[in-house]
Amino acid sequence: MPLLVLAATTVAAQPQVSSRVGLVRVKDATGLASESALRDTLQRALERSGQFQTVGKRQLAQAARALRVPAGRQADPEHLPQLAERLSFDTAVTASLTRRGVGFRLVLRAVDPGSGQQLALAFTDLGKPRLRAEAADRLVQSLSRKLPPRSAAPPADTAPEPPPVAEAPRAPESSVPSDDAWAAAMSGVDFAQDAPEPPQTQPPVELGARVAVEHFSYPKHLGDDRVSGRDVAELAVQVRGSTQGARAQGSFLMRRDFADPSRDRFDVEEAFFELKGSRWAFRAGRVLTSWGAASLYNPSDVLDPVDLRDPLAPEKRGAWMARLSAFFGPVLLEGYFLPVPEQNLLPLPEAIGPDGAFVARSRWSRGRLPLPEGLSARVTLVPPRVPSARLAHAQGGVRLVASVGGADLSLGFVTLMDRMPTLRVDILPTPAPPPELDVTVTGSHERVHVATFDAEYSLGKLRLVAEAAAFLTRDRRAQNPFVEDPYAIGVIGGDYQVGPFLQDHSLHVFLEWVQAQALVGRLSDDALGRLRRPVPGGLLTRVAYEAGPDLRFEVAGTLSLRGDDGFVNPRVEYVLFDRVKARLEYLWLFGSAKEGSFAPFRDNSRLEASMEASF
Repeated sequence: MPLLVLAATTVAAQPQVSSRVGLVRVKDATGLASESALRDTLQRALERSGQFQTVGKRQLAQAARALRVPAGRQADPEHLPQLAERLSFDTAVTASLTRRGVGFRLVLRAVDPGSGQQLALAFTDLGKPRLRAEAADRLVQSLSRKLPPRSAAPPADTAPEPPPVAEAPRAPESSVPSDDAWAAAMSGVDFAQDAPEPPQTQPPVELGARVAVEHFSYPKHLGDDRVSGRDVAELAVQVRGSTQGARAQGSFLMRRDFADPSRDRFDVEEAFFELKGSRWAFRAGRVLTSWGAASLYNPSDVLDPVDLRDPLAPEKRGAWMARLSAFFGPVLLEGYFLPVPEQNLLPLPEAIGPDGAFVARSRWSRGRLPLPEGLSARVTLVPPRVPSARLAHAQGGVRLVASVGGADLSLGFVTLMDRMPTLRVDILPTPAPPPELDVTVTGSHERVHVATFDAEYSLGKLRLVAEAAAFLTRDRRAQNPFVEDPYAIGVIGGDYQVGPFLQDHSLHVFLEWVQAQALVGRLSDDALGRLRRPVPGGLLTRVAYEAGPDLRFEVAGTLSLRGDDGFVNPRVEYVLFDRVKARLEYLWLFGSAKEGSFAPFRDNSRLEASMEASF
């Protein structure tokens, strides 16, 4: 759970007491949010607010060193009052990001740094674990309105004695929001208290849900039995329960696609329990994990299997794993164990015709086997089988995350049974006339080692990212034509945010360059190779314009290095009611290249309409 602690002061209607705001601690135990980006966005929101003044990160660090406060312990009850006295602030603000249904919730809580007494609470719901400037501004303004007014102290001879409850002794404050605070936040009720919190009699339980419908039809019908569109209704439900030092969470997805039954789902996306200590955390079960710092493409995000049957709308699926995390100040060390090999879901052909042409309902399964001309073939397709869960197929990895010089860095190494299959083609002539070929296509999953790196650095509203992953396959010398040669994928780029302007408008621009390179041998350019590397070299971009809290325009696109292969995705989203959102988008694939990820599938361009409600 990322934990961000700031120090702040409020401006009352009476003569105001000025104080400064300092960033005390950032802690990310989920691996889903950028600590530096979240910190910087909230810090700038506090600076823009007329209710707060700020102290720089360097000044806060110097004060912590002077007071000999251990790294990452500035928010602890034994150290926070000393920092408040040294830097002259009278209100501490904590920010905590947690899952909320299928999204996320960011909670701000104002606390008296001396007594630990809570003063006010505000929260906002997010679709992704990223905070935009306008959302941060609204959250800070909401918190400032709920804070009790502070006036300049009257002369000593007329000053009344403070209420006894304000001076009542209080248990040390936890580094995470209390159970009562979380219960209030999850229910959407404003939460503020002036007395110690009552004990929690039972663990808080959170229930979230999302209902969605989606429709599109492909303008061009391909004939035969190809999929012609999509008519989807789905329900996602999440249940989360927690108690002191432990929590459990489960999310379930039920989907019915009336146009393409292969996309029906009734399964568990996540189901895990987690135990937490002051410097460690253990999570086990079916888990969704995100690696990588880039926003548009993450080559290092390799732990979870992915449904790639629609390459324009890939879906991550949870993996069975156990994860142990250890915290050493600004350093996070994670160890992973994945006992069950799993595979990506791919648009593979269901059969192969006598001429080698692929036979499938999927519009993304096209091509043919390179068979000799003039000879018919009898092709047997043996689908790839997922390796069994035994010790020889065990998978695992480690990751080191650290904040160095204002940058967030990550190094990882994973050994997996490849989520992508290796296909072997055996061709034998048949002795009996007429002459034909006996072709067998067999799929298997080989072991692959993956080394990852990512870095993220913020300069005001500019965020810079770099990410890379090296895939070390079994064919280290590029001698086996059926096994993928070792390769690497790198991403470099960033994003810049303009605004807010016109009160609540903002513009967010993303730009990233992707490049793949063979480490030995060459990059394969067959159907599986394109699924491994949808953009072997090219430019990715996204421009998002928020015209107020309810209307959002966005254009995303990709242009391959070949220059004649890409796609553009304009979309508009509108919030109809508090938790109901409608979306209209067009996915246009263009180009004349005969090979590539987009141009050969120009007929798959489509107009989509969808609506969803979250609870």
